[in-house]
Amino acid sequence: RAPVPSTLEGALPLAVPTLAVPEGSTLALYWECYADPSPAHPLTVTLRLTPHRPSLGSRVLHAFGIGRSAAPISLRWTDVGADSTIGRSLRLALPRVPPGRYTLELAATRAGEHTRASREITVTEREP
Repeated sequence: RAPVPSTLEGALPLAVPTLAVPEGSTLALYWECYADPSPAHPLTVTLRLTPHRPSLGSRVLHAFGIGRSAAPISLRWTDVGADSTIGRSLRLALPRVPPGRYTLELAATRAGEHTRASREITVTEREP
């Protein structure tokens, strides 16, 4: 398994041209952090995968016990700035969530300061 890139230049060749990914895929996420976290001033980082509201038909089928529904998934950790680089990366294995549209959001918080970035992704059925 290749290491997760630590620079934007290292991440660019791995970038996917579309944000449609098969269920159960692994994504490599890269972002830059300019907040300069430290043990004395850490950042709380949250990564969320939130499903978009399902269609009326999906909600009706789910009400009858047919089909799967997706619940939001959230990870949270503390960034204490273990190294001096601004680049951050994370390998994220998507769980087996129902195909559909999701928002992937990364948020960083420290002492009342809050910043976030989000992208819409589409999870597709894995081809047999």
